Amino acid sequence: GNAENQAGRGEAALLAYRESLDLCRQLRTALGDSPQVLRDLSVSLDNVGNAENQAGRGEAALLAYRESLDLCRQLRTALGDSPQVLRDLSVSLNKLGDAENQAGRSEAALQAYRESLELCRELRTALGDSPQVLDDLAVSLERCGTSDACPITERKALLAEAVALRERLVRALQSDHHRSRLDTTLALQLRYGVDAPRIDR
Repeated sequence: GNAENQAGRGEAALLAYRESLDLCRQLRTALGDSPQVLRDLSVSLDNVGNAENQAGRGEAALLAYRESLDLCRQLRTALGDSPQVLRDLSVSLNKLGDAENQAGRSEAALQAYRESLELCRELRTALGDSPQVLDDLAVSLERCGTSDACPITERKALLAEAVALRERLVRALQSDHHRSRLDTTLALQLRYGVDAPRIDR
C-alpha cells in the first residue's frame, strides 16, 4: 500500500490497505484485544483513513480515524500513560481533527487539536525537550493556532510558541529540514494575521 501510494496509485494503495485491515480484524477475532493487536489495527485504520481522504472520501476517512482513536483510548486504559501510548493518541487526535476540519466542523476539529496539544505537553514534562517531543509539540500548536474556531488571542500565543520551538530546533540541530519547518510556521503567522514577536527559549 505504501509503495502504491508513493507511485501515485491511490486506489491500488487503498485496496492493499483495506486487505491489511481485514487481516488485522481477523487477528483481533483470533487473538483478542492484546496491545499489539489493537495497535496494529489502529495503524491499519489510519492507513485506510489516509487513503480514503486522498481519494476525496472525507466521511469514510473520518469513520476510520474515529475507530482508530477509540482503539488508542482503549490502549491508554489498558497500558497507562506510557510515552508510546500518549504519542499514538496525540497523532490519532490530530488526524481526526484534520478530518473534522475538512468536513467543515471547526469546533470539533479544535477540540481534538486541543486534546492532542495537552498530550504533547504531558510528553514534554515526562521526556524533556528532545527534538521529537519539541517537533510534535510545535505541530500540535500550529494545528490549534490555525483552526478556524481558535480565538485570535489564543491563536497569537499558540503560533508564537510554535515559532519559538522551531527556532530552538534550528539552533540546536542546524538542519535544512528544521529551517524549512520554521519558515512554514512563520508563514502561518503571516497568513493568519498574527503579529507576534519571536521569542528566544
